[in-house]
Amino acid sequence: MTANKSKLEAYNWGPASEENGLPLRYRAIIKQWGWEKKEQEGSLTVYEKDGQEVDVISQTDYLSLSTSGN
Repeated sequence: MTANKSKLEAYNWGPASEENGLPLRYRAIIKQWGWEKKEQEGSLTVYEKDGQEVDVISQTDYLSLSTSGN
């Protein structure tokens, strides 16, 4: 049996916003680096690249990034 490993990073970050998500320049950089938006629900956006997913939660002055994998 293989255990899932996940990683979570959380930041107090002023540019983050629940209403607007990540600032446009950051979304442009994410796309430039090859990440595609897979889905979005509320303050959660899921990006995917090469079979890997990153969950980004953007709320007022708060940003979290999480990944999971085997």
